[in-house]
Amino acid sequence: MDELKLLRGIVDDLDDKIAQLFLTRLGYVKQIAQVKKKKGLPKQDLDREGEITARIDGFATADTEKYLNELYAKIFELSKAYQKDDC
Repeated sequence: MDELKLLRGIVDDLDDKIAQLFLTRLGYVKQIAQVKKKKGLPKQDLDREGEITARIDGFATADTEKYLNELYAKIFELSKAYQKDDC
C-alpha cells in the first residue's frame, strides 16, 4: 500500500473518532448546562476551563502546546455556543 494512502487512512480513522468524541462531549455539555441552570449557576466557568487546559497541557510537547491550546479554546467556544443555542 502506498505510504501516503496509509497515513491518510490513519488520519481518517482519527477524524472519525474525534468527531464521535466531540459529539459525545456536547451531549455531556448539554447535561452540565441543565444542572447549572437548575442550581442557578453561570454557564461559563473560567476556573474549570483553566483546570482542563492545565490537564491537557501535559499531553503536549513544546512544538504542539500552542496548537492544543488553540484547539481547546475553540472547543470551549463551541461548547458555550451550543449551551446558548440548545439549553
